Amino acid sequence: MPMTDLRTLLDDIADAAPTLRQWRAEFGTGDDTHVMWLELAYALASNARDGVIPELPAIAPMLETALARFDERHEVTLGFLETLLGIAEEQGLNTHALQRDQGPSAAREWESLSDYRHQSDDVLIGFRAADIGKFASAAAHLERWLITPPVRLAAESPIARLRVGGASYALRTTVPCLISRLVAENGQELHDGDQLAYLRPTDYRELHRREPYVKVDPVAQD
Repeated sequence: MPMTDLRTLLDDIADAAPTLRQWRAEFGTGDDTHVMWLELAYALASNARDGVIPELPAIAPMLETALARFDERHEVTLGFLETLLGIAEEQGLNTHALQRDQGPSAAREWESLSDYRHQSDDVLIGFRAADIGKFASAAAHLERWLITPPVRLAAESPIARLRVGGASYALRTTVPCLISRLVAENGQELHDGDQLAYLRPTDYRELHRREPYVKVDPVAQD
């Protein structure tokens, strides 16, 4: 692409987010594009408030254009998005919200980069109070799973149906998450400590939390 096209894009970014005008002035020629995108990540992160970056939604359309037209050497994907993700996690920002504030292409790349970054962070969920919260019974019948991994879920999503005696229960998520693998099988009798599934919270800040990632709720009789 002609450099003038890139410079126009940089102007559009600075116009949409005036706090980035200093970044624009320092990298006006766009000659060193790797450093330019890297510094954009740092400039945005320096403006973070309440866990989010206010300018990100405003420049999301321009970032979509950048990914489509100026990412031949992965400078937008790796130089900008991967850097911003790393900074966001170091600063304890809401990475789930930051992904939501991006355009569709950037959000997909962000998700892929996060998955790679946290591929070893899956949590093994067991049938025990520490993992599923308070539940009166020490045993249950796993009627069926309601999901097929890998699957991303919102909080309060039902993932399995349990039965204790004549009562039915739903196993639900408590945070947005990725269920990467199931361990327990349909029809299995569950006892205290049995393994259920592997889960990873979508928001990095929820890793290693003390509260359970899933819970058991009663449901209406069939």
